[in-house]
Amino acid sequence: MFRDSRRRVLKSIAAGGGAVITGGSLTKDWVKPVVKSVVLPAHAQTSCVASSITATSMPGGGAAPLARFVVIVDPDTGQVLCGAETEDVAGSAVASGLGPGEYLVLADSEETDTHTITISTECSSETLTYTTTSLDCNNLFATVSIPDGTITPGGGQVVTGPWSCEDGACGPSN
Repeated sequence: MFRDSRRRVLKSIAAGGGAVITGGSLTKDWVKPVVKSVVLPAHAQTSCVASSITATSMPGGGAAPLARFVVIVDPDTGQVLCGAETEDVAGSAVASGLGPGEYLVLADSEETDTHTITISTECSSETLTYTTTSLDCNNLFATVSIPDGTITPGGGQVVTGPWSCEDGACGPSN
C-alpha cells in the first residue's frame, strides 16, 4: 500500500515538473543498486613528496653494532651530501632540499661486522641490517628516490665511486 502511494506521488511530481514519465517506466519493486567499485577523481587522490633523507646508525651492541660512517651520496656527481661519523655514538646523516633523482645511503666499518641503519624520507622509512665488508663507505644500504621517497634496499653490496667517508659535510646528531 505504501509503495502505491509513493508511486502516485512520484508520478505527480514528474508530471508537474514538465518531465514525461510513463507508468511503465517506474517499476513496482525498487531494487537497491550494487556498487562494485569506487574510483577517486584525479583531484581527490593523494601523493607524497619527499625532499630529504635521514640515515641513522642504530646504537651498538648485540647483533647490530654501530657503523663507522653513514653517508648519503649523489651518484651522478659522486659527492657526499652528508656524512655522520658514528663509531662511538648513534648518529644521523641528514640531506635536505634534494632535487629529483636517485641517492645512495652507504656505510662502512673497520672490520667485517653487521650493522643496522634506519633510512627515512617524508614518505617512507626502512630499517635495514647488513654486514659491511669494506672501508671507504662502499656498502650500499639503500637507494632512495626523490621526490616520491621510495627506499630500495641495497643488500649491503659493495659499490665503488669517487666518494670518501671523510668527505661528509655534516656530523653526527644524537
